Amino acid sequence: YRILRHPLYLGACLEIVGLPVFLGAWGALLFGGLVFIPLEITRAYYEERFLSDLFGPAYRLYKDEVWAFFPLPFRPRRHL
Repeated sequence: YRILRHPLYLGACLEIVGLPVFLGAWGALLFGGLVFIPLEITRAYYEERFLSDLFGPAYRLYKDEVWAFFPLPFRPRRHL
């Protein structure tokens, strides 16, 4: 949680993409891409709203410092 706020959700999304590709289950890949991944992103959004309400400014500071899903090099960030 120091590098990503949602490592579990990212792992689930990668699994939903990786397994169908590995197994050649293209229908499952399509379903995962159109249904599961958007639902995981929505779930992360609602979780962040809840945590922001629960922890207030401390969570907002954490949110400003740590990436949600992918640590992209172009986003400025202060070290914890």
